[in-house]
Amino acid sequence: MRKPGLTFAVLTCLFSLVFISGWASEKPPEKKGPDSALIVEEGLIQRDGIGKMVAWRIVSSEKLKELEAFFPNYEQRKEGGPPAGWEAGYRVYFNFKDGESVRVTVSENNDSDTWSTGRGDHSTRGDFKKFIDALKKRPVQ
Repeated sequence: MRKPGLTFAVLTCLFSLVFISGWASEKPPEKKGPDSALIVEEGLIQRDGIGKMVAWRIVSSEKLKELEAFFPNYEQRKEGGPPAGWEAGYRVYFNFKDGESVRVTVSENNDSDTWSTGRGDHSTRGDFKKFIDALKKRPVQ
């Protein structure tokens, strides 16, 4: 004759082992990239103190990856080298699903070779200016 308490204990142990082994074997979550990005070109300030703004919204995952490659580890907002005297040419806003945005400021000087998240300067990887020039040539759809 079986004892109901023993059967329950054995089943509980088996269930716990299956649950724990499944939980332990879960892969860590993959790095999630942004859902979109907004690139704003710093416009010239007109006489009345209002600037003209040009902006591009990027939603293609392929283009987002291409854009992210210019700014390695931007999402970590790590400290960089001491700020140099460069002028802002572009503001890139990476927008994530959780509502967070990371702003990257890119230099106008020296073909956009410097960027920052506000914690020192970093070198732009690749030809960001060429990326922007290609956006400027695309017709608005």
